[in-house]
Amino acid sequence: MARSSSLARWRSSSSTPKSKTGSRASLTDLLSLRLCSPLYNESEGDRIMIRLTRIATALFIIALCAGQAAPTLAACASPHTVQRGDTLYRIALNCGTTVAAIQSANGLSGTTIFVGQQLIIPGGGAAPAAPTITGNTPVSTPAPASASSGTYTVQSGDTLYRIAVKFGTTVDAIKRANGLTSNTIRVGQVLIVSGSGGGAAPAAPTASAAVSAPAAASSASRTGGEKLIIANYFPWYDEGFWGQGATWDLPTVQYNSDHTETIQRHIGWAQQAGLDGFAVHWFQQGNRTDTNLSNVLSNSPGGFRSTVTFLTHILPGANRQMVVDNLRYLIGAYGQHSNFLRINGKPVIFFADMQRVPLEGTSSAVEAWRSIRADVDPGNGAMWIAEGLDPSYLSVFDGLYVYKIDHACCPGSYAKAPTWAGWTRSWEKKTGQTKLWVGTIMPGWDDTRSAGRPDLRVPSAAFARDRQGGSYYQATFNAAIGASPDMIIVHSFNEWIEGSEIEPGTTYGDLYLTLTAQFASQFKGR
Repeated sequence: MARSSSLARWRSSSSTPKSKTGSRASLTDLLSLRLCSPLYNESEGDRIMIRLTRIATALFIIALCAGQAAPTLAACASPHTVQRGDTLYRIALNCGTTVAAIQSANGLSGTTIFVGQQLIIPGGGAAPAAPTITGNTPVSTPAPASASSGTYTVQSGDTLYRIAVKFGTTVDAIKRANGLTSNTIRVGQVLIVSGSGGGAAPAAPTASAAVSAPAAASSASRTGGEKLIIANYFPWYDEGFWGQGATWDLPTVQYNSDHTETIQRHIGWAQQAGLDGFAVHWFQQGNRTDTNLSNVLSNSPGGFRSTVTFLTHILPGANRQMVVDNLRYLIGAYGQHSNFLRINGKPVIFFADMQRVPLEGTSSAVEAWRSIRADVDPGNGAMWIAEGLDPSYLSVFDGLYVYKIDHACCPGSYAKAPTWAGWTRSWEKKTGQTKLWVGTIMPGWDDTRSAGRPDLRVPSAAFARDRQGGSYYQATFNAAIGASPDMIIVHSFNEWIEGSEIEPGTTYGDLYLTLTAQFASQFKGR
């Protein structure tokens, strides 16, 4: 089996939105590409489209604020089927309503929509004229109520979703009770709450009342009452690797991943850091990663439960049957092992590089995975977690996570975690299907010394993200818990090639084990 240099992987942001060949991207697509894709070259036509749309938006807002009635709009069917190029703003403008009203009617906490999605349009089938708003019209804000009448004071780290879960209510109910038109709240703000935790006055009915959205599951029910934190684990290093100059730092103990003492030492450190298990990066039956997965499971004490990040589909020459066979083997050989991670009795499998799956007659990666799951796990007896930010994968998978939360092109991408989580929650509320959102935290990144190595990574610009003595790690954790994750994955325990490891190193000692232990305690105590 090839060594670490040929097995390490890269993601060039598999979730980066792209327009179909020959089709004009939507404004949302163009802005996303501009911000997140290092490969995107913006054309003059794209720039004109963005400028014109911004001008149109500004003129519409000016008209409203000046007290002028918006122009009469054409009839708008409800439900509306989302077409390519649609945005919530565009739909709201065409239908004479607001983005907030559409969000409320459909249980959306973010602005992401996808082609084919059915949206309820408040107001029925015709588009009413937009209301006239004068500059002197006061905005009605509920007066703060006493604690006895069902109020809550917003604390640091709170989100509307977290408050809703705490009080046994919904985000929409809190927004209606408080006259909120967005999900933004501030520390010290007093909110009227309803449900088991408070007795707010009933909210005024809205257009969404006619169609009851499925209640979202609580985080505790999604994970069987556990708050789990695991870490990506890479089982393919040799002693000779450490002298190649491919890493920004070196481990305090240079090792061979195959040695039992290495695995035992790593598990001990992981437990010291408060981790519940590893996500062992796994290629296929019988190879080195399979042997070391078995070693991890057999050397784990009770309570340390590991899973895999499945990667068969990225191997050279991989085909659909190879993916199916290895998934069947994985579930059959390890799914019921006492130290394999299970949630609500189901073995958990993480996936990565979703778009690299062999298509073999299917129209998209999502459809390829749908076909594979139908063959491997038709009864959904396992829990499949997909990588990336495309919510359409939730039609096949049981949850989403992000592997790489920062990029050369857009520093601080991790701060978007609440938005990413919102897409999963919106899907869950729309369909009534329980879905997991797994938050990712990361201590830093530096793959500048491994760029250009012959391996399985998708080529992309190398970059370094300063660890700032642990402050960067803290910032990614704050962003993750601000999104109310069902569980957390640390990227990574020992991905030295990409410089995201928390394993003790010669530069920082065991600092990142200590910080991880603090984060784990804080997460589990929430």
